[in-house]
Amino acid sequence: MDISSSILQEVITQRVNRGRIEMKGRAETAEDKKAIIQRIMVAWLSKPNLRLGQLLENALPVEDDLFYMEDDVLIGHLERYVRK
Repeated sequence: MDISSSILQEVITQRVNRGRIEMKGRAETAEDKKAIIQRIMVAWLSKPNLRLGQLLENALPVEDDLFYMEDDVLIGHLERYVRK
């Protein structure tokens, strides 16, 4: 399991253990947001020649709009892009 997967699993486990009801796909707490940012950092470090905007733009399908995208969808696109 890589670092980003272990961070996500930790957040999911914490949510389940606390019995919280979450908005699907959205980072709501500080811990959720930290996990998302850490996963972006891992992806960005794997593509060191790109600026952040270039990384995000390259990772997203042309028809998708970043403004309306849920956090988990964004991270999914980003992680698939860096695995190419």
